[in-house]
Amino acid sequence: MTNFGGVRATPVTQRDGSALANSNCRMASIATGIDYDTQGQTKSTGKDMRDRQPDKVGGTDSGDAVRAWESYGQKLVVRDGQSFDQALVDLKAGRLVHIDVWHATCGGPCLSGSGGYGHTMAVAPERSGTSWLVADPWCNPPKWTWWPEAKLRAGAEEWGRRVYGRVFARDATGAETAVQEVVRELMEEFYPGHEDPDPEPTDEVVDTGGGQKILFTVSDPHRPSTGTPHYHATVSTPTNLWNDDTKRWVFNGPNALKVGTRFVIRGAQKDKGGQKTWPIVEGSGPFGGYYAPVANVKVGAKIP
Repeated sequence: MTNFGGVRATPVTQRDGSALANSNCRMASIATGIDYDTQGQTKSTGKDMRDRQPDKVGGTDSGDAVRAWESYGQKLVVRDGQSFDQALVDLKAGRLVHIDVWHATCGGPCLSGSGGYGHTMAVAPERSGTSWLVADPWCNPPKWTWWPEAKLRAGAEEWGRRVYGRVFARDATGAETAVQEVVRELMEEFYPGHEDPDPEPTDEVVDTGGGQKILFTVSDPHRPSTGTPHYHATVSTPTNLWNDDTKRWVFNGPNALKVGTRFVIRGAQKDKGGQKTWPIVEGSGPFGGYYAPVANVKVGAKIP
């Protein structure tokens, strides 16, 4: 498994209670993406991304995503019309990919109803066997999940068939504006809570001039991390933890972690909340992503 850049982005959910939450899959995914792109220096949400671009109704397209990133001073690269093989090239180069899929075909760790709607998910450049690390913004609470490459390809190509089938019926050139218009239309027709009653893959074959066109955007690439070593760790004194999202200490007083609580830390101390802390590795248990005070933790064996 290769981890690029050394920082795993914090996954973001679209289900944040905002007015357009059900239509904010792209906005939440690019919020995850900008965290990776800036290596943890810029945090955002689906709502904040939506507020930073002009489309305030229904589904969004890649152009809206570009404008949202530009408001943070970041450049989002659009790959609409290229193939899934190009998405794999980007992932292997260390780019995070925001990929559009037909959710019913792709499946996912979180699915609304039949999954009969277009959906955007963040795919990190981390691979395990034949699976990639995916943040599905419909998940609440948000999480990273290993998801099969074959399902990602199938879902992306099915969505591409639906989009380009309608595009080429209107505009033989497949112009960018026509593509973005159709994407918005389809995402407004069906979305979580209002799924397509017939979500099965379309039998229509569209001549797109080569491999099946799909729709995705990508971050800047980051080089593979040499990897900070990870260690087993045990709470030696009842302790609270630092939450870097809310910038405050949590698990305080009677809720403190008990002596003997175990987790995995990254072996690079960070100054948080006025203390030296160990970062707890995301995905290593219920406390992943928090920071534990160095003084309250006993570090054990290094993880090979």
